[in-house]
Amino acid sequence: RTSTSVTAPAFSRTSTSVTAPAFSRTSTSVTTPAFLRSGTLIRTPSNVAAHANSILNLEVPELLRTTDVNDVLRRFAWALGSHPCTEAHYRLSKTADRIDSFISHNWSTPRHAKFWTLAMHYNSCVAIVFAVVVGILTLFAQAMGYVPLPTICYVKMKCIWCQIFGMTALLLGLCFAADVAVLLGRRGNVGMFLDRTCVCQTDMDLKRQGIESLAALLNRSCSLLVLYSDIYLQKLWTVYELATYLMLYPRGDLVFRPVFFPQVVLWGMAMVGFSRITFEIYGLDFVHQRLNHAGVSAWVLNDWLWPLMTLPSIFVMTAMMRRWAEEQKKTRERLSNFSIRNATCLSEDDRHVIERNITVYAKHVCMIEYSGTREDALDAFDSMIRRELRRFFSRRVGRTGIPYRYVLMMYIVYLFYALDVCASSMIHQRIPPMEMLCTTIYCATVVFATGPITVAYCFKLSQALIGLHTLLANTLVGIVTFAIYCGLLALTWELCERAAGKPQYLAALLGTCTALLIVTSFVYRPIGSGDPHCWESPIDSESDGADINESSTTEISESGSDLDHSAGDPE
Repeated sequence: RTSTSVTAPAFSRTSTSVTAPAFSRTSTSVTTPAFLRSGTLIRTPSNVAAHANSILNLEVPELLRTTDVNDVLRRFAWALGSHPCTEAHYRLSKTADRIDSFISHNWSTPRHAKFWTLAMHYNSCVAIVFAVVVGILTLFAQAMGYVPLPTICYVKMKCIWCQIFGMTALLLGLCFAADVAVLLGRRGNVGMFLDRTCVCQTDMDLKRQGIESLAALLNRSCSLLVLYSDIYLQKLWTVYELATYLMLYPRGDLVFRPVFFPQVVLWGMAMVGFSRITFEIYGLDFVHQRLNHAGVSAWVLNDWLWPLMTLPSIFVMTAMMRRWAEEQKKTRERLSNFSIRNATCLSEDDRHVIERNITVYAKHVCMIEYSGTREDALDAFDSMIRRELRRFFSRRVGRTGIPYRYVLMMYIVYLFYALDVCASSMIHQRIPPMEMLCTTIYCATVVFATGPITVAYCFKLSQALIGLHTLLANTLVGIVTFAIYCGLLALTWELCERAAGKPQYLAALLGTCTALLIVTSFVYRPIGSGDPHCWESPIDSESDGADINESSTTEISESGSDLDHSAGDPE
């Protein structure tokens, strides 16, 4: 996919003593760096060009290694643990032509946090498909009598196993999809660079060569996956990885994943599933008998049960959204105050090498003039990090704080409830088809519209009241969120019951569900580069023009590339 009509870089046309770029001597599948594609080298002295080329030139091709995504995720991502690296870690990697995803992370971040972040990023689609398949198989198993059914007071035999087995399968899919793939001998479609497996940690010479070649490895990476934690921007080596990728590929595929984010999703799944399963358990015959013996009318409680069961889950979700809003606020404050000079490292010799390389990159892509000092380069780099990371962070978390597909995972239990209703209809053959259709529409609306709308407004309210006392803010947000959620559920359920008895209400039900889906699509619409929701600081935005040559950035973004750096993440 290269072209012979592309003009050779300036240093290859002027100085015969400079080695040709690594990508022109090795494999045509390796991407040309941005500063070699933009034509800016005409204004760059040859010694700086030679220095940049020596940094990006991978002199030992065997150092370009990748680890299969399944090998990284299996056994709860044991390769990311805090235990010392051994030869077993290094054997997980193999030589490759390119890197699909470069994992940038801090070793001090807990393994479980990084595992859940990677599992939701790579295994969520597989887990959802597996859970739906298990739910469908459970439906037929219940209908054919292979699964014992509990006795419900208002239905002779009630099907509940699709909800239980479906949610269990979803969690198992997230946790063990990689382990099963390894046992079956199936390889993933993502070759990842992970420093613990792709850089030999037992041979000091190989380790030093691998560390010194990080820039060259990033040059051959299709994307950079940042496992962001509160200490990510405080460590010099992770900042260096981020700096190198942003300078080489200003519009590249940078995937930003906060490690706190999976906790919000898991708690949401747990609480919504708990409220749904609790309601089913309440309907068991022996529960109603005990309530009757106690003099409590179970039928009166039945009308108030689902709001009571929903209330705890709403307040737990409110608390998690409050914490998530606080984490986002702290992240934006760290980005606003970021300075590479404050990043820490174990050896000050490493700081000298990293700052020298950043200075070379900054001059090479014309972020600063060639006559600029190292301090000028670091200042320009700080400004770029504040601007670009804010943009990436805002676009990745979206308008609502949580991407849409993860909200679907929180409310997917209602799809399994619809499967249980279908199984009950097949067993008793007394549930009218119209009632079953309306119940299915109701459940689909909860999963794809009602639940996501509730989560979105819960997060927005938590974000708006971030300055109030935690208890007061959580109470107010919980009450409003509870009212929104129960109001939408009551509206759709009332229309569902009316449409089941009187088909003329079916149009009203479909119209309401369509309106909710339209509102959901509007709330969760992606953020564009010029969108005001893409968080900006007025101070930094005014100084952006002085920190970077915009014309060279435009040339870089319009240039071609051998690897696809704009394909985006699996979302």
